[in-house]
Amino acid sequence: MGNCNTRLLPMVSNGSSRRRGAAEPASVAEYAPEEKIRSRNSDESTFLFFENQAGIPVKLYWINYDGQEIPYRCLQPGGTHRQQTFMTHPWTFKAVTENPEDVVVDDCRVVLPDREGTKKTLQKARALPWTTADNTKFPNDFKNATKELLLLWNHQRYELLNYEGDSSSGSESDLNLGIFPSEIVLKIIEFSAPYVPIIKPLQ
Repeated sequence: MGNCNTRLLPMVSNGSSRRRGAAEPASVAEYAPEEKIRSRNSDESTFLFFENQAGIPVKLYWINYDGQEIPYRCLQPGGTHRQQTFMTHPWTFKAVTENPEDVVVDDCRVVLPDREGTKKTLQKARALPWTTADNTKFPNDFKNATKELLLLWNHQRYELLNYEGDSSSGSESDLNLGIFPSEIVLKIIEFSAPYVPIIKPLQ
């Protein structure tokens, strides 16, 4: 399969990184944020075992020494594949028929092999739940619409409370958002939130 061993390391043009000896699993924490994920050496052979539970076809990619994605096997839903690789070689995966970035292993978009050949289960990324505490990852148009809705509800709720006991305006106030408690309004927003995948950084 060619050189397929991966580690996160600075980009270098010479072969000085190909040192001999058993390679340890790569860790993103070892490198600065601007450094590129790429294979480092092919010192120690191992295996990755992939299982596709994403419900859609998924293509596997080895990330080579230049940080480029090299296509390998395509796994159909329910399919499995034992892939020979090397310690320090990163792998990624992409959905074939849907958004390519929506497939993860343990909420991550890249996996690194270990000596045990631990199974990597491909799954569709979980949806990020919308909350008032953290909505920064949602599209701006949705955030703006949510803000307008909450402002409208707050205004109409205030009016409704002021009209309590006023029979002349009771029927009119019953037609606005103010009749709903905040819990219901927040649930409506939560259920209408667009799909945003949960993607964690590689550990």
